[in-house]
Amino acid sequence: MSSSIAVSVIIPTYNSEKYVKKCLNSVIIQTLNNIEIIIIDNISIDNTVRVAKDILSNSKKNFEIIKNPKLGVSFSRNIGIEASKGEYIYFLDSDDYLLEKEALENAYKLAKVNDLDIVHFGFNRVDEEGKIKVPYNRFYKYITSIESGNQVLEKYLKGKVWLCTGNCIYKMNTIKNNSLFYTENCRVGEDQEFIIKTLVNSKRILSVNKVYINYLSRKESLSKNSLILLEAVETFERIKSYLKSRDQNYEKLISIIDTHKIPYLIVRAIIKASLIEGDSSIVEKSLNENNKYKTYLKKTKFGFIPYYFGTYMAAKSFLFFPKFFYKAIHLFSKILSY
Repeated sequence: MSSSIAVSVIIPTYNSEKYVKKCLNSVIIQTLNNIEIIIIDNISIDNTVRVAKDILSNSKKNFEIIKNPKLGVSFSRNIGIEASKGEYIYFLDSDDYLLEKEALENAYKLAKVNDLDIVHFGFNRVDEEGKIKVPYNRFYKYITSIESGNQVLEKYLKGKVWLCTGNCIYKMNTIKNNSLFYTENCRVGEDQEFIIKTLVNSKRILSVNKVYINYLSRKESLSKNSLILLEAVETFERIKSYLKSRDQNYEKLISIIDTHKIPYLIVRAIIKASLIEGDSSIVEKSLNENNKYKTYLKKTKFGFIPYYFGTYMAAKSFLFFPKFFYKAIHLFSKILSY
């Protein structure tokens, strides 16, 4: 793509007045000058748009604010993709922020020198005061030599590396030539679905071995309808169908999804639901109404990788000793709260 814009930064917003200033300030100080900033606002009813417009109007960056009449972050990101003019595209949530002013410049230079489809970098999970809750290198590694999307996808599914909304820039040609968009109306796992489809269509991926973004974990982001997390299973069933539709043989990766990834998502939903709802019967009712969840848990395979081992032990404990499982969850959460 011949373009004077190096990176398009897409930022969906919705009632983000409290956070958008820090987010945008981290973007407008970027040393990469030829970027554009695209805000897609889901009809905020607070001062998000006014704050964003004031900050961006006083910057030297190209920007556009688009009002999205359809609620939902997937709609917004798709609008951003269509509106983007950059060689590369970067998605940033309005409550997250970049840590270094050279972040986009370093990622873009690495991409250009190596003709990369994706440049990956690290992220930290932080609280609202910016205190690190989980550093990237506690669980994940970097991609230290150029790898194909399929190679990275296997590591991703095994929990060895992690790609998320704000820690990658993507080549625009790869996105548009393969019609890669977010699944609209998907409420859980829409970012993972997009990332996996993009990996499948990418040939060259490399990391900047640094943490460039803080990802905010907000307490109020926990849904009252916590069992909504089970919808991630449907997301990964769509991913399996996508892999099966490809020319290549993805049976190994599909097996990982069936025996590790989906069971992990179900276990995660069970744990969060039991903690938030405080009533295990709600969880049991939901799982009994749809037998496929327990069927997936029965497929869980043992593995020595911590991610595999933890999922296996949790799945088996839940299936055979549910009362003990719930008690252990609540005891562990109390210990962590001290």
